[in-house]
Amino acid sequence: MKRESIIKAVQPLICLVLLLQVYSAYGAEADKFPPGTQLPQFTVGTPDSPEVQKYLGLKNSDPFKLSDIAAKMVLIEFSNSA
Repeated sequence: MKRESIIKAVQPLICLVLLLQVYSAYGAEADKFPPGTQLPQFTVGTPDSPEVQKYLGLKNSDPFKLSDIAAKMVLIEFSNSA
């Protein structure tokens, strides 16, 4: 009797683990940017910190474009928080 109750308790956990593994493939077939695609121009708000503004080489506190940063490479991290 006790074994059956343990199996019934573990079954939802096993189903959840399997479902989470399949969920990561959802949207994998969505359109992707081909290599060499350029990011469209957009403006970014100026950071509050004067040290960060100086690091980025920004002259004033107006919103700026990524092309305003004098660097060979700019790394952008996108995140979604709904």
